[in-house]
Order: sequence, then structure tokens, then C-alpha cells
Amino acid sequence: MPNSILKSSYPFGSVLQGRSWTEPSLTAAYRFGMNGQEKEDEVDGADNIYSAEYWMYDSRLGRRFNIDPIPKLFESVYSCFSNNPISNIDPLGNADFYNLKGKYIGWDGNDNGQNMIVLDKTTAKSIKQQTRENKTSALTTEQLQNCTPVPSNETEAKLVKVYTNTEAAGVMESGFVGGDDKAGNPTASSVYNGTDAGNNGNEDVPKFNPGKGNSEVTGTVKYNVHSHPYVIKYQTVGQSYAIGADQPSPSDNEYSKKSVNADILLSYETNTLGENGEGVTEDDFSKEDKNKAKANPNKWVSRTALTKRTISFYNPKGVLKKMDYSDFKKVVDKTKVNITKNKGLHQKKTGTKN
Repeated sequence: MPNSILKSSYPFGSVLQGRSWTEPSLTAAYRFGMNGQEKEDEVDGADNIYSAEYWMYDSRLGRRFNIDPIPKLFESVYSCFSNNPISNIDPLGNADFYNLKGKYIGWDGNDNGQNMIVLDKTTAKSIKQQTRENKTSALTTEQLQNCTPVPSNETEAKLVKVYTNTEAAGVMESGFVGGDDKAGNPTASSVYNGTDAGNNGNEDVPKFNPGKGNSEVTGTVKYNVHSHPYVIKYQTVGQSYAIGADQPSPSDNEYSKKSVNADILLSYETNTLGENGEGVTEDDFSKEDKNKAKANPNKWVSRTALTKRTISFYNPKGVLKKMDYSDFKKVVDKTKVNITKNKGLHQKKTGTKN
């Protein structure tokens, strides 16, 4: 089993005795452990002491060495992960949080430059309430799946590339994987076109598989992005039409169970409420589209005139938010303006310096 590290650990990261194996070539080379934090094995033995960007802690005690710069009345100033490392994760600190209007609503207590857009009102309300009461907000694993990282300019360009690749191919998915590198900085894989055979009646649509992208993200994989093409099919059984879905498929939902944040589906506006594009009538299509579909029965073919590009954010429970891509771009632009305005905000509040 080359290039592998296998470990079982207690909740705060202390490794169970006799329950670990490391490829010898990686023993010295791989420096990271729980939550992607760097191990400090020279301090007190292997896998016992971890350091994040702003603090160091003992995995056996679940306590930090330094005092939290923002004390909370309800817990010790030496506690980590709000004493719940199963539900709460904190690779470097979750982020500064912004709502869908681009407005700042709270932060996690670590000024590390990571920023998130909160996609549902319930999570946004929780963040605002926690920030108001405790000055900071710690999200659960489930709440993190209701958020999406603010895309960098490079990631925005990759979102557009997924659309253009899909449109150029006609009948194909495209996508990429996003997450953090080993240092905890946001990153994204290359854009890959679909190759796998589909399912749920989409066998002739090459599907995006995140496997290649996962291998390019050297730290934590946080979300997947993929497209559904703008296609039509004439089904000889029942002599009916179907169009490409603007909703995540069952296999998409399976992938989302492994994601830290909401996954992203890039598709196109449809004029049907039918699941997976079913239930539309001949009146929903142009004559050219219908003739093209009938000439290739029971196969997906690309439609002629594209409608608006849409973006949907989803997690294992379903779609959190769907909007026109142009509207999402406006949210991102507003958020980035406010991120620039907020630089130095936390140092002023806490008196700390980077």
C-alpha cells in the first residue's frame, strides 16, 4: 500500500495505541495530522502536539497552551473546538461569514483571511446570534454544508470555463474540485470534462468524476462543482420529451455527503417543474429542437438556443439555493468589496496582530 498513512484516533486527535501504520517513506515527509494542522512531534512525541496558525494544543487533553484572545463566558479560555471536535471542525478557523446580500454577519474568532457565503437564513441567523452573544461563531459540520467559500478570481474563471466546456461539447458534464492546500489556503483543481457513463437514463452523457480533482487538492477537499448540459431527448416509449435536469441527481447527492461545504451545480434555466426534466410537453421546445431529438430517438442531444446560466448550491438534504449565475456574480462582487473594507476589523476588536 504505497504512499499511505492509516490511523485511528481519539476525538481530539490523539492516536490510539497500536492502531496506526505509516509508509516508511512518508514518516518524515508528511507533517500534518488532525484537521490538517501541523504536528509538533519534537515537543512531546508523535501525534500528541498540534499547531494551527494562531494556537497550539495537546491532543491528549483537548486543550490549547495559550489563552483564547476572545474569551467566552460559557467555556474555558483553553478549550478547543468548543469542546466538541466531532461536530465542530476548525482547520485554521472557519471564516468570516457573509450573507447572500454580501453583508458581513460574523466570524469564528480567527483572522485568517478565509471567507464564506452563508446560503440559508437559519444558519445566517445562528451566526448573527452567536456573534452578538459571544463575539464569535462556531459552526457544526451540518451548518458548514450550508455555506460556500467566496470564490477567488481564479475560481470564478473556472466556473465560467465549466459552462463554456459544457456548451462547446453539447452533451457532456464538466467540473472541478475545491478545497485547501496543505497550508490551509483556498485552492481548486483543474477543470475536467466528463468521461464516466451516467445513470438514471443519462447513459449517453459523459459524467464528471471528482476523482482526478481530489488528487490535486493537497489539503482538505471541501466541495465539488459540476455541470448538467442543456439537452433534450425524444423517448419513443410514450412518445414524450425530456430535458436535462437543473437539479442534482442521486449520484450527485451521494458525492455531497463527503463534502465539507455545499456542492455546486451549474446548469440552465428550464421551464418545467418536473424532476430531472421530465413531464414537459412539445410546446416547451422549438421546432428545430424537436426535429433534432426525433432524428436521434432515446438519446440526449444538445438544444439549440441556450437559456440563462443558473447555479445551484446543494448538500445531502437537497438544494439550498438556486439563482441566475449573473445574480450570484453580483453577490460575490459585493462580498469582495466588503471583505476589502473589513481588513483589520478583527485586530481592532481584539487588539491582536498577525
